[in-house]
Amino acid sequence: MDVSGFVTIDTTPPPQVKGVKAKGFHDRIEIAWEQLKDISDLAGYKVLRSEQPLSGYAEIAKVEISIFEDKTAMSDKIYYYRVSAFDQTGNESDPQDPHRASLVSKEPVPLSGELKKDTVLSGIYIVKNSLTVPKGLSLTIEPETRIMFDENASLNVYGKMIVSGKESPVELIPAGDKKWKGITAEGANIAVSGFRIKGAAIAMLLRNTEGSMENVVITGSNIGVSVSGTPSVAMKSLTISDNKTGIELQQTDAKVLQANIFQNAEGIRIKGFSGEIKDNNIVDNEKNISSESNIKIGANYLGSINVDEMRIKGISLTKTYDNKVPDGKIVDAIFNPYALLNNEERQKKATEFFIEAGNYFRQRNYGKAVTLFEEALKAFPSAETYYYLALSYQEMKEDEKALKYLKEGVEKFPKDSTLQKSLGLMYYQSGKDAEAKKAFEEVLRLSPEDRQVKFMLERIGK
Repeated sequence: MDVSGFVTIDTTPPPQVKGVKAKGFHDRIEIAWEQLKDISDLAGYKVLRSEQPLSGYAEIAKVEISIFEDKTAMSDKIYYYRVSAFDQTGNESDPQDPHRASLVSKEPVPLSGELKKDTVLSGIYIVKNSLTVPKGLSLTIEPETRIMFDENASLNVYGKMIVSGKESPVELIPAGDKKWKGITAEGANIAVSGFRIKGAAIAMLLRNTEGSMENVVITGSNIGVSVSGTPSVAMKSLTISDNKTGIELQQTDAKVLQANIFQNAEGIRIKGFSGEIKDNNIVDNEKNISSESNIKIGANYLGSINVDEMRIKGISLTKTYDNKVPDGKIVDAIFNPYALLNNEERQKKATEFFIEAGNYFRQRNYGKAVTLFEEALKAFPSAETYYYLALSYQEMKEDEKALKYLKEGVEKFPKDSTLQKSLGLMYYQSGKDAEAKKAFEEVLRLSPEDRQVKFMLERIGK
């Protein structure tokens, strides 16, 4: 026995394994992780599995590469996986948080009735009639899960619903071409992220339900989200389009933040509200926001900085975005001083401004002319006013403003060939042949005998 020297014993474990992911397929569960680098005595990795998240882990494999396929997993079971690294001495790294996965069925699994225990869904399912989450239980829906609903089928939540599909969205869609009822949550708690809902009567009906909704896309429904009562949800970064009503708020203090609400018949409908609506893009809806009683909201982008062009009713605001969020800046909203006049009075006022502006235009006092033409637009817009306003700015060598008013005029009066021709000429002079050609072709559609436009199209080349 040599007792004269020292023996060095390696007791330092490898670093913790990172980037572990577990994904289920119909015949296997694939576990992958980040390869550890620059570890000279690394011997390999251990894959551990349990049917419980906190305990019961058993080693199912030792591998030297950073991926493993578990082909012993059984259907209708949820598994939890951990991966640790070990070195040549046998030191083992600390385990990381478990990662959950299960096999995915090739065919939709039928669902109906009331849950009897906390349930996790992962794969493809079809709901017959209704699926109910009772109070005290939770339903967790894993990423990439697709749930189809028969006509009039629904998901009713009285307990808790968790959806975490931000990277790989969860889909809830009709099984056929008929609408399903949607999700009803009453006195519930929801934490929803990465959710896509399509073709429902009411996609999300939330009564006295607290929690959060984030990165949710709702399309093709009668009502996207209907919120009533308190407590209520915080809705952030929603995309709601192609619905009859995007969001309905009734006697609630819910929050609607950073959403994109567009191309709905009605963007937001309000019947009593004390929450927050701010930093949203609410545009291109037939009616952007309407309220039964006058309420105040924060700054949003509503398609214009002019209040009378925002398509709102019963809404009070002082600030607005001048462009879509997040690119736009918060500015003062512009109120039309003629908004309270009736149509006949506004038209009369506009005619007075137009005649006075015309006098200054003929005197080549274009600065004074544009001020009066702009007032005429506020009072009662017309194609003729847009034309002369753009022409005045052209004479002042302010082509950007001229182009802005021509584009706005064409949008409001698409059948006016004079505005279309002027827009085409401006594009042509700026070297934008494709835009010019498109405008000129529209002129010919409106006025087929316009020789000047035919000549311009020949110059551009068909």
